[in-house]
Amino acid sequence: YGQRRRSGHGVLASVGGAGSTPGSPALEAGDPLRGFELSFLSLSGVDDSVSPRTLCDISQEFSFVEWGVNFRAEKQGREPRYASLAWLRLLQEEIDRRQQSGKFAPIHFAAHLGGEYC
Repeated sequence: YGQRRRSGHGVLASVGGAGSTPGSPALEAGDPLRGFELSFLSLSGVDDSVSPRTLCDISQEFSFVEWGVNFRAEKQGREPRYASLAWLRLLQEEIDRRQQSGKFAPIHFAAHLGGEYC
């Protein structure tokens, strides 16, 4: 899934400034992002091309990940970045299965609503 890049405070990174994570970009003093801390990193547009098992595995290893799920009736399951309802059911089944094992950290989701859902 890539390299782990977490600070010791449950925060993904501090962008620039005094508390910066090594390797993070140095920002100039007047930059509005200087010292900005991120609590979650949103990965938006999960769809049927993503394995529910892999999504759960990533969430367990990287607790700061939030999955953005796009909802728009006319695009749902028909266009990339809009998961089908069948895929969402598979995801729920995977989450339920893991929760029953008792060794499962919460997964963070954000609903991105469009069209008639707004």
